[in-house]
Amino acid sequence: KRRRTTTAAARRPRGPPSGGHNTRADGTLRTRTVSKFYGVSYYRRRKNWRAQYTDHQGKQQCIGSFPTQEDAGYAYNAAIRQHGLASRRKMNKVDSAGRLIGKDPATTSRYYGVSCDRRFKKFKARYTDARGKLQTIGYYESQEDAARAFNRAILEHGLQSIRRMNEEDSFGRLVEKTGPGDD
Repeated sequence: KRRRTTTAAARRPRGPPSGGHNTRADGTLRTRTVSKFYGVSYYRRRKNWRAQYTDHQGKQQCIGSFPTQEDAGYAYNAAIRQHGLASRRKMNKVDSAGRLIGKDPATTSRYYGVSCDRRFKKFKARYTDARGKLQTIGYYESQEDAARAFNRAILEHGLQSIRRMNEEDSFGRLVEKTGPGDD
């Protein structure tokens, strides 16, 4: 008998899960978490912050899980120094009081679908279409313009039920994204 083999792509469910990829089973929206520090990411499953770095061979090394992103940031800096990678990896800056300073706000966006493109010194608006392909909308002078273009593209392509959009307050101003640990 011939064995039937399936590839990972064949086993993967097609299309977004019910309610969209940003929706929990109970219908509430997931919160987007963005760390202020290099080497730190939020681990939703365990509701804590994870620190990791790339070693000299290019392999990801997990440092550990921490209750706050600041603790994870300190651990990341210590691991980078311990392994002699300070000249090759980005380090989190520390002020004179020993507190971590977050990433440069100009390189991280406050809105969904917006990123900073350092080459052009502009903000890039992108979205993922219904087939999972990343689509670039364009480059903009301000984050707000890029976020509004992102919202328009999501609405034009009918993706509002499966993609997170930037919210507006009652005055039509964009509301910044938030996540656990944001003050």
